[in-house]
Formats: sequence, C-alpha cells, structure tokens
Amino acid sequence: AWCGYFCFQTLWSDLFIWIEHWLQGERPARMKLKTQPWNLEKIFKVGGSHLLMILISFWTAVTFCAFFTYTPQFVQDVFSLNAAAGGYLAITVLTVTTYLAGGVAREQICMYFCPYARFQGVMYEPDTLAVSYDARRGEGELGRVAPKAGLKTHEERQAAGHGDCIDCGFCVQVCPTGIDIRNGLQYQCISCGLCIDACNNIMDSVGYPRGLIRYDSESNLTAKQPQAPHLKWKSLKVLGYAVALTLMMTLLVYNVLNRSNHELSVEQVRQPLFITLSDGTVRNRYNIHIVNKTEQDLSYAVAVEGIPADALDLGHIKQIHIRAGKTLNLNAKIDLPSDIAAKTQHFKFLVTPSNGDQPSKSKVSFNSKMRH
Repeated sequence: AWCGYFCFQTLWSDLFIWIEHWLQGERPARMKLKTQPWNLEKIFKVGGSHLLMILISFWTAVTFCAFFTYTPQFVQDVFSLNAAAGGYLAITVLTVTTYLAGGVAREQICMYFCPYARFQGVMYEPDTLAVSYDARRGEGELGRVAPKAGLKTHEERQAAGHGDCIDCGFCVQVCPTGIDIRNGLQYQCISCGLCIDACNNIMDSVGYPRGLIRYDSESNLTAKQPQAPHLKWKSLKVLGYAVALTLMMTLLVYNVLNRSNHELSVEQVRQPLFITLSDGTVRNRYNIHIVNKTEQDLSYAVAVEGIPADALDLGHIKQIHIRAGKTLNLNAKIDLPSDIAAKTQHFKFLVTPSNGDQPSKSKVSFNSKMRH
C-alpha cells in the first residue's frame, strides 16, 4: 500500500503525469505529439509541461529545506538572495533530483533504485493481500481468448472452456512499471491498483463479473473454495508488526511532545588538553554550541556548576543573543587554581534562556597535570 498510495516517488510521478495529461491530452494524443516534428504547439505543450514540473520540483526543494530551519526567514532569504550558499546548493540538488525522478525516470526508480520492494518481499506470506490475477477464472481450461462469435457472453466462454480474460492488454498499458500482472506477483508491482480499475472497466463493458484482478492472497486464490478477500490479522506475524509499530509510534510521539526548545552541546578542546599558567592556574578550553529552536529571539546566560562561578571566561562577550531558529558557537575558558584543579574531575555548563524555560546542562571533564 505504501508504494502505490503514499510513496513520494509515486505521488510526484502521478502529479507530473497529470500535468502531461492536462497540457498534452490523452495517451493517443501524447503519442502523436511525441512523433510529430517540433513546432510552436509541441514547444508550448512539451516545454510547458516540463516547466511546470521544474517549478513544482523547486518548491518541493524549498519546502524540504525549510524543515531544518526557521521557515519564514528561510523563504524570505531564498527569494531575496540572502540565503547561505549551502541552502542554495541543497535546493538545486533537490530540484534536479525531484525533476529527474518524477518527470524523467519515474518507474525506473521503483524498479532499479528503490530497495523497498526487497524489504517488502521479506514480509510477504501466503496470506498477504496483494494485487493478484485470478488465473483459474481468467484462463479457464483452454486459456484466454479475445471475444468473437460464440465466445462473447460469459456463459459461452465458460461452456467452451475459456476464461474471462479477453486479452485486451489494458492492465499492462496502465501499469506504471509496465509489468503484466497475469504472470503472477512481481517485485516491480507497486500495488497502485490501476490494473484493477482498468480490468473492472473492461469487465463492465463486456458484461462479465468484476474482480478478475483484485486485492487477494495467494492462499485464497489457490484454495478449492475461495472466499471473499479479507485481511487475516489474527496471526503472530501481523500482531508482532502491530506491536513493533505501536511502540515506535509511541516513542516518536513522546519524543516530539518532550522536545526541548533549546539545545546545548559542549566539546573540550584537546590540543592541548590543559595549560598551566605562570601563576600555577590550570586552564581548560571548551567549544559551546547553543541552538535556539523557538520562534522568537532570545538571550541566554551561561554559567557553571560544581566549580567557582568566576572560573568561567567568555572573553569579550558580555551578552548572548540568538535569533529564532539560529545557532551560536562560543569559546569558553575555565581557569582554576592548582589546588581546586587537583580536586576537580567534572563540572557542568548551564545555559539559561530568557523566556523562563528550564536551563540546559552539559557535564564535561576538567583536565590538569594532577588528573592527566
């Protein structure tokens, strides 16, 4: 179901195909347009189709990149040419890949690049519902044959030993990956159900029962008395998947609801680990990384816990102000007298935001000659 209904590759490919259908017409018209020489009509229809695809790909890239920063400011910076070079590079790469995947390669991505079909193959079992061709009904004893005199009605075909499949080939024509579902389940199938719709329309037109191609399981299709297709969820495998999915979703929701509005990370400078000053004071240096994940500009106060407050030296920085969705890197020095340094193994950095949120803490090591 993921491949056929939710996968971004399928959704964007369908959107681009709809654009082609809107500008270039139905399949026969598109085939005719493809073979005719270039003229104003072909330039407008083909060029317009690809221009719209590129614009959608560009906006897709901008939207994706905006997930990783403060969206209003990022969009404003992009269109005012003030965004970072990395932002424009990411947008360019995503625009090109989206256009090529959805507008050019399409089903080739599913068949040759995407590993999901291989993963799904591991989870398939005889009771798994999948797009299936009812070979027993479609082939009969003598195989499929086109409607002709004496083989037009459903009853006539059954009496003659032929199946309901009239070999029209529509199921193959509508398949995004170009497979023939009548040859059995194949890894290229994305379970989109287009062959089901096409076959049902043909069955309606010739007056045969629907469901020659349908969602069904291997075990039901091969049973002596097939039942109506249904999901068999009362199995250890399905319940195991359900439990695992529930646990992962619970963990995801918990992490989202408890996400901190601020992030603090501290890394000790290791070259050198410590410096002994002329008066015997021991100095350690640290790189402090602060992230403001809120939608407002905030001020931050940096302090230490476990050592004297005056041991912290931020240099010339008097105030720490971070814009919404931005980060800041600081260089800090910790100077401790030799007697205190000998007793100190760890301490904590505390960063307190001005909006009243709880301070963020990071435990770090302190190195000296006595403890080295």
